[in-house]
Amino acid sequence: MWILRQPLFFSLSTENEASSGNNSGARRKSKALGTIVKSRYMQTETKAPAKVTDSKIMVSSILEASNVGGNVFQSTVLDGHCIRPDFDVSVIKGVVLLSTADPNTEERDLAMETFLLAFLTAKIEHNTRKMREEAERNILAVMEKEQQLSAQVNRKKRQYLLLEKQKHPSSFMQIEALAPVAAAANTFAEEYKSFTTATDATRHKLPGKNVHIGEDAGQFLDKAVECLNQSAQVLEHYTKDIPTDCEASTECLREMKNTANEISQQLTRAFWDLLEVSSLVSRETVVIQQSLEEDHKSSGYDAIVSLFLQKLFLRGHNVT
Repeated sequence: MWILRQPLFFSLSTENEASSGNNSGARRKSKALGTIVKSRYMQTETKAPAKVTDSKIMVSSILEASNVGGNVFQSTVLDGHCIRPDFDVSVIKGVVLLSTADPNTEERDLAMETFLLAFLTAKIEHNTRKMREEAERNILAVMEKEQQLSAQVNRKKRQYLLLEKQKHPSSFMQIEALAPVAAAANTFAEEYKSFTTATDATRHKLPGKNVHIGEDAGQFLDKAVECLNQSAQVLEHYTKDIPTDCEASTECLREMKNTANEISQQLTRAFWDLLEVSSLVSRETVVIQQSLEEDHKSSGYDAIVSLFLQKLFLRGHNVT
C-alpha cells in the first residue's frame, strides 16, 4: 500500500516541473507537494513494548505468550517451528499488600477464638464425663458378673466336694463305723475260709433252701438258737439209751450232727450278714448326717439369730 503511493507522489512532482518549465521557459527548482513516507518493506526493527509495572499482568502475558500455536497467520511463522518457551514463574516476586490493622476486628477475632476455645473445652469435658460414666457402668457390670461367676464356682466346688465325700468316705469314718467288727475280722476270715472249703467239698450233697429272716434279725437269731438248744436236748434224751455199736444209729447220729453243724453255719453266716448290714447302715447314717450339716451350715446363723430374737421378744413380753 505504501509502496504504490511513492510513484504517485513522484509523478505529481514531475508534472509540476514540466508545467512550470513550459510557462517560464527555464527549469527552476520547486518544493514538492506532498509527504514522503518511507517504505517499511524489509524493515526488521520492531518497536520496544511498554514496560509493564504490574507483576500479575506480566505473568499473564508471559503465560499467554507460550500459547502461540496453529492460530498464528504470519508468513514468517510456521506451525511446526513454534516452540513454547519455558519460563520460571517462581522467580517472579508478587506484590504483598499490607492491610491496616483494625482494633475492632482484632477484638472480634480474639473474642471468637476465646469462645471457640471455651466451647471445645466444655465439649471435651462433657465427652470425658460421659465416657467416664460409661466406663464406670461397664466396670460395675463386669464386677457383678465376676461375683456371680465366683459364687457359681464356689457352689459347684462345694457340690463336687460333697459328692466326693459321699463317694469316698474318709478313713476316720470307716474306722469309726467298722470299730465293732474290727476285733472279730481275723476270726471271721478264718471261719469263712473253712466254711467255703467245706461247702465246696459237700456241694453235691447239700440241698438248697431259702430261709426267711423277717424284719427283726436279732429276734430270729435268738429264736433259732433256742430251737437248736431244744433239738440238742431232745437228741441227747433219745440217744442216751441207744447202744453205740449199732451202725444204723451211728449213721443216723452222724446225719443229725451234720445237719446241726450245717444249721449252725447258716446261723453264723446270717449273723455276720447282719453285722455287715448294721455297719453299712451306720456308715450311711454318718454320711447323711454330715451332708445335712454341710447343707444347713449356711442357715445356722439365721436360725441362731431367729432363736435369739424370739427369746428377747418373749423376755420383753414377760416384763411388760
